[in-house]
Amino acid sequence: MHGKTKSLVKCRRRVRLVVRGRVQGVGFRPGLYRSMTMLGCGGCVRNTPEGVCVEVEGPEDAITHLLRNFAGMVPSRARIDELEVFEAEPTGETSFHIEKSTEDGPSLLPVPPDFAICPDCERELVESGGRRTGYAFNTCTCCGPRFTIARGVPFDRVASVMDEFPLCAECSNEFKNPENRRFHAQTMSCPECGPALSFFCPGCAGGDGGAEPFRGSLALEAAARYLKNGMTVAVKGVGGFHLACDAMDAGAVARIRACKGRPHKPLGVMVADMQTARCICHADRASENLLCSERAPMVLLRKKPTGILSGGVAPGLQHVGVMLPYTPFHRLLFDQEGTPPVLVMTSCNRSEEPIATGSFEVASGLSDMVDGILDHNRRIENRCDDSVAGIIAGSPVVFRRSRGYVPEPVMLGYGGPPVLAVGAMWKNTFTLTSGRRAYMSQHIGDVSDADNEDYFEDTYEKISSLLRIEPEIIACDMHPDYPSTNFARRLARQKGLELRPVQHHRAHILSCLAEHGVDGPVIGVSMDGTGYGEDGNVWGGEFFVADARICERKYHFKYIPMPGGERAVAEPYRMALSYLSDTYDPGKALSIMETRGEELPLQQVCGLIGRGDFSPPTSSCGRLFDAVASILGVRHICTYEGQAACELEAIADGFVEDAYPFVVRNRGIEFSQAIACAVEEKRAGENIGAISARFHNTVAKVVVDTCCRLRSEEGLRVVALSGGVMQNAYLVERCIRGLRAGGFSVLTHGEVPPNDAGISLGQALAALVEKNSGIY
Repeated sequence: MHGKTKSLVKCRRRVRLVVRGRVQGVGFRPGLYRSMTMLGCGGCVRNTPEGVCVEVEGPEDAITHLLRNFAGMVPSRARIDELEVFEAEPTGETSFHIEKSTEDGPSLLPVPPDFAICPDCERELVESGGRRTGYAFNTCTCCGPRFTIARGVPFDRVASVMDEFPLCAECSNEFKNPENRRFHAQTMSCPECGPALSFFCPGCAGGDGGAEPFRGSLALEAAARYLKNGMTVAVKGVGGFHLACDAMDAGAVARIRACKGRPHKPLGVMVADMQTARCICHADRASENLLCSERAPMVLLRKKPTGILSGGVAPGLQHVGVMLPYTPFHRLLFDQEGTPPVLVMTSCNRSEEPIATGSFEVASGLSDMVDGILDHNRRIENRCDDSVAGIIAGSPVVFRRSRGYVPEPVMLGYGGPPVLAVGAMWKNTFTLTSGRRAYMSQHIGDVSDADNEDYFEDTYEKISSLLRIEPEIIACDMHPDYPSTNFARRLARQKGLELRPVQHHRAHILSCLAEHGVDGPVIGVSMDGTGYGEDGNVWGGEFFVADARICERKYHFKYIPMPGGERAVAEPYRMALSYLSDTYDPGKALSIMETRGEELPLQQVCGLIGRGDFSPPTSSCGRLFDAVASILGVRHICTYEGQAACELEAIADGFVEDAYPFVVRNRGIEFSQAIACAVEEKRAGENIGAISARFHNTVAKVVVDTCCRLRSEEGLRVVALSGGVMQNAYLVERCIRGLRAGGFSVLTHGEVPPNDAGISLGQALAALVEKNSGIY
């Protein structure tokens, strides 16, 4: 090296950065290229399974500026979880470039989630004369599918289904041009080289019975025509097909319900725009921000009484799930003449089965449901339902964590060997850990269904392969008969792995602690419908003193017989008779029950209450709400999980502030006085909305008062609220208000669901903590 060159190198500094977080599929490398070029730095950036690796060389002041301001130099949709900095020997490099990705090594970097269409790409759809005007698959570095099309890591075009669509010359030039916003955009395409739409009728080869399907804009026009005329169209989305129909057409909605075998469970809708959403629902700023976010979940909004929705969309409920168009083809569908401004958009499947992902699957197995199929030829590699969220106490809460969220990790306070946590039975997800990262799967559903059980196992194989994680420990629910637990036992035997059962409600509390990154100790309040307890009984109204390692049950709802066992979950009148028999004698319990003409075997159920073999004891809060709903005549038989409690919440009068009395005896919380008050008020003609409100207020008062007792006993001032009952906004808001007024700090769920979809995260944390603590 010449003397002058040596002198110049001595004035320079070179660093190597390893960046982890949401740094692939978000324009991170092209954004960094532009920033480094502006700083006059040389070096390179490349994707690796370990993270994004960056080598930067430049003047000392430029490198100092880079390290101080790195977080502000990355694209808006990137998120940095970890940044490692290593000094390196300067080489004199003065130009910066993007290197080819490397694929070797274990994956510490997740595939990014799918992103809703960005404003720039949406503008291009409607601009006159543009290359991508009206193009249904318009994407850039900021938006478009990611997880649902990924086949491997790092996330590049060649590791996704987009490698089936080679770039045309013009797109290739854009991809290589640092000044273009599609510089290194892995999912980009255009009408010349990208995917395309088609429309056809099931049972025939082409549109309207012709030999060929409609294609491109004609496919959208045909779909709009079918929807306008009250027909049902299967629309292929990002993670699967939706069943779509006019949400204002009662007949079309009723047909979807009949075909899906879903008589009452609410259906989601997609609206043309935010203005339409405001016409049918009340939407505050927090709700609008969530709807318009890059994740674009379905958001629960309160219906307007004079709205245009068919009453069959969400019968018996005050809220409806609403989405905005989150892909270019959804946007273009609403732009067609005749498309109704509000469409039912529900998963294309039989009730509780996995969402369909292929047109053959729809045409051959679901043809009775659909009149037409709006398809495209971009394959769905990873099935993924829409996420569902709402606003509780002013903050977003995810109820179903799927599209837009998965597979982003939750960062844990503990690392350790890789863990597979298989979750519960309903609303199932599983979690895989790698170090401190916990990757929660997309929504699987009820794994008691054989198809969903297969979906669970297939998804585990895909995601573990995608993330290159081989578990060394398996965590499962304590319930001996859950299909997920059976899978965990089988896999543990096959691979010789440790199997760690975790109590259901402990897992709920730990999922909340994991989301907040705290160890505890806390007062843990876990309320849901069903969970296998350590004593073999059915738990669900539980108060713990808990930290990441230990969870000690302190108080619980009094055990009440559950006549007929699991049948009581779908038939709330059984729990009504049980609670009434606990409050009065069985004869009076029978006389109180009103069945609105329904034929119910009340005498036979009463006969089961005293028989432990047919009536397992339960402390479930969910079953308490079921009982009250039936006593008030709201719902005796359910057609979907939680229906009675949801309808009881829907009628609660928010202006009622008083509550009923209750008793705490031997650490059991008894509601017989509250039940008696509700019965007497109903008999006296009190409005059932007011009675519902008082009962909700009573449960909230139980939470606050019991936490005050535990503060006196244990000295704790932090409360964690978890479990499926904590989706009840009316109840949770009153719990939070009362606890904060009493001087407590309150931890609630946000991006991790409070229901059983969050169980797997708690199980994973339990396994890691126990391993680190040497409890094994």
